[in-house]
Amino acid sequence: MTDSPEASPLETPPPETPPVEPPSGPVPDDPFLSGAYRRILRTTVALSAMAIFAAAIISRPVSFGVAAGAFIASVSFIWLHQGAAMLVRHMLPAEANPSKFWILLSFPARYFVVIAVSYVILRGYPGMRVGFIVGLVLPVLAMMCEAAYEAFQ
Repeated sequence: MTDSPEASPLETPPPETPPVEPPSGPVPDDPFLSGAYRRILRTTVALSAMAIFAAAIISRPVSFGVAAGAFIASVSFIWLHQGAAMLVRHMLPAEANPSKFWILLSFPARYFVVIAVSYVILRGYPGMRVGFIVGLVLPVLAMMCEAAYEAFQ
């Protein structure tokens, strides 16, 4: 091994880059990405309708379970979106910020409602169990469809 006066490529300092200035005003929303919430809701409704129809072929209690699960999951998704929007509004400097109480209450209350309804259906209506669980998964499936849609656009 020879000692050369040249520095190895691993020891060379990185080139100096000027600091990046943050944008001076509000950044405009991307119209494609800002439509994701509405597309997820529409996909959830479409998947729910198809799943309820398919479950109705199997049995009426299963279709009621799918409808109840899809409704609870959709309401929970909408509530989560509104809670996240309140949290963002609270972090931004504005005149009318939502109170911390409502922000802190919205997230645990959502879980309490979902858990309470799930408990009642899973304990009291055994014929609806499978359909209810399928209905709970439909918004997640809609989010996966949205992710694939955005990936291939």
